[in-house]
Amino acid sequence: MIRINLLPYREILKKQSAINQLVVMAAVLVLILVVIVIADRSISGKVSALENQIAETKLNIAKLNKRTAEIYRFQKDQKEFQRKLDKIDELNMGRKLPVHVLDQISRATPEKLWLTQMSRNGFSLVLNGIALDQETIVTFLNNLENSTYLTNIRLIQTQQFSHQNLKLQKFTINGIIQPPQSQPQPPAATGGQKLG
Repeated sequence: MIRINLLPYREILKKQSAINQLVVMAAVLVLILVVIVIADRSISGKVSALENQIAETKLNIAKLNKRTAEIYRFQKDQKEFQRKLDKIDELNMGRKLPVHVLDQISRATPEKLWLTQMSRNGFSLVLNGIALDQETIVTFLNNLENSTYLTNIRLIQTQQFSHQNLKLQKFTINGIIQPPQSQPQPPAATGGQKLG
């Protein structure tokens, strides 16, 4: 006998299989969407954090640039201030230097010697004078060489002449004015100056 199954179980199985496949596909799609949303939020959070960090870094860079500009301005002002202090020291030394040089020359001058002219051009010094004899001129030269403010002392010329039946020696001496090493040297003057 032939049996006929009137219940459409194959069709029900096919429908059930199709429904199961749709449910699995829907679950996979939902799972994929959930993963995508989570990944998007995670990446968006990281991007947002990085953007905040970049903005904060730019703000810090701007602050540091401002501080750097202030430091450069301070260094420039400090150099200008130091230049002015050096100029003041130079002027003070330049003001005191002729006094010290004249004092050294005065101390070096023996009794039988008279200076007739002193002139200075920058640091060069020229002394003209009259002495009773050559030994007095030599003493004067030795005394000048021991001076702390004069160096490179040279006797340029001597000439004997008579004045009121006395034989006198006319002389010219060159030298260099040199401040002691502990003080800065003033700039050379451009024109000649008479000291006395």
